Amino acid sequence: ADEVITAHSYWHIRLGYDHWQGILYPQSVPLRDRLAYYVQRFRTVEVNSTFYRWPADGIFASWHRRVHNCFLVIVKAPLA
Repeated sequence: ADEVITAHSYWHIRLGYDHWQGILYPQSVPLRDRLAYYVQRFRTVEVNSTFYRWPADGIFASWHRRVHNCFLVIVKAPLA
């Protein structure tokens, strides 16, 4: 059976991404809790920032601890 998985490309809203506040994330959800909120509603996330700069191993470990086993974290291949 074919399946379409819908997700957003970013859960951690920073300057320039705040237009999702109040739409995807309620005003009451603080920045530190957005991944937990996101994981409850989606099954995957695409991390675009890895295209420009590869995160430290500790960042990946932190994400792994904060999501469930069936959640997919898709990373974009680095530019260089």
